Amino acid sequence: MIKLTSKQWNTINEAVYTINAERSLDKLRLDILSALDSLIPHDKSFFDLAIRKQHKVAFFDPISNNMEQRYMDLYFEEYEACDPMFWFFSQNRSEIYRSSDFVSEATQNVSLYNSGWLEPQDIYYSIGSMVVYGGILYGSVNLWRSKTHGDFSDEEVQIMTVINRHLSLRLGTWFPNGMHRSDDMEYASELSRLYGLTPREVEIANLIYSGHSIREMSALLFISQDTVKKHTTHVYKKLGVDSRLRLVNVMRGLALD
Repeated sequence: MIKLTSKQWNTINEAVYTINAERSLDKLRLDILSALDSLIPHDKSFFDLAIRKQHKVAFFDPISNNMEQRYMDLYFEEYEACDPMFWFFSQNRSEIYRSSDFVSEATQNVSLYNSGWLEPQDIYYSIGSMVVYGGILYGSVNLWRSKTHGDFSDEEVQIMTVINRHLSLRLGTWFPNGMHRSDDMEYASELSRLYGLTPREVEIANLIYSGHSIREMSALLFISQDTVKKHTTHVYKKLGVDSRLRLVNVMRGLALD
């Protein structure tokens, strides 16, 4: 077992506190990426969500504080299937990967993934984790470094393992039935068809499900807090619920149908 320093453990403890205290899923993801940057310096990263249906896995909604949106979009549109580590993401257990442990330089150097997606961002090495709890997949955390900055160390793999264990537990207890695709048009259509929600009310329902406060929803949608409250009242009435918890339970069930 590799021994970590007191400073590293202090930073890990702060990250674990954030994991358990944060109420907004998007903010939690960004905060974890920031904490990992202090613990495991890297050049690019993103934290995506995932859902498994009928033995198929779909990753969606990547979030980052250092990677351009166009590269995240490009990854899922063109390069996800070319990623030599793509097989890793079909697992249903919490695991850490370091790409150099599985993919040789010769294989990576000739891959379309390397020339089309990694090289334009000046990154090469990667490390990441599958966020899984109770056999349910919640997403993945992925970090990249340039060749200049070198590969990830065994110590950094251990740090990733510790963080991922707490992250998996938190998401497992927060969303016991797994995630849903808030940007899935079919899902939005179901909310509209079953409950008569307007497009704006679908947005409100999804933001409530993700843990956003009235103030956060107001800022994200560029509407007043009073308007958010009005839409929230309509959503509750249409779904036949009287609290956030009951709304979340309804939406969890719908996401897994």
